[in-house]
Amino acid sequence: MNTLPKIARKLVRSYRKNILRDPHLLELSRWFKDEGDKKLRLDHRLDANSTVVDSGGYLGDFADTISRCFNSHIFLFEPSTRFYQKCVERFAANSKIVCRNYGLSGQNRNTTLSQDADGSSEFGGSKGSDGGAETVRLRAVDEAFIENGISSVDLMEINIEGGEYEVLPRLIDVGMVKDIDRLQIQFHSFVDNAAARREDIQSKLAKTHEMVWCYDFVWECWTRK
Repeated sequence: MNTLPKIARKLVRSYRKNILRDPHLLELSRWFKDEGDKKLRLDHRLDANSTVVDSGGYLGDFADTISRCFNSHIFLFEPSTRFYQKCVERFAANSKIVCRNYGLSGQNRNTTLSQDADGSSEFGGSKGSDGGAETVRLRAVDEAFIENGISSVDLMEINIEGGEYEVLPRLIDVGMVKDIDRLQIQFHSFVDNAAARREDIQSKLAKTHEMVWCYDFVWECWTRK
């Protein structure tokens, strides 16, 4: 296997982090140093009666970990047909994990999803690194909650590659955000006016929730006041 492209990427990444002091790479480095994926993302008071929403389920790794650690009820939303089918197969024997083949959004609509593995996004161009694209279905988050009988949420993880800028304002506008105990959010910077839009969402979210921890444009966690 040709290792030159990998070496080149590492050199570019190192240059951006250590020479250019790229803010995102610095935050990402801080996240890994603090073992965020192993500790912070799982540091929640959940049990077998808790309800967890996994928005952007991908292959189901987060849902699987939450299930094994807490045995909670989990609603997994994944718009990609390919990833959704893998989740259905993976959790076929677990009745506490419900998989839905649509993504959450601010309104009901169809969109084109690039195929970039866990980075698949409607904002990533017509084709992703995996080649091709897929027309997928998105549902208004409040309607999806009602349809699935979700009245209160103990933890909602939002990792939907730019879609957070629609989902969160919708939850806030319809008043459903107050029914969510904890929000674990990954904001993405490649969306237009990302910094200003994130700041606006944070200011509105602060009326009902308070920030627990934050790694800018990596992960942040909010808990209900």
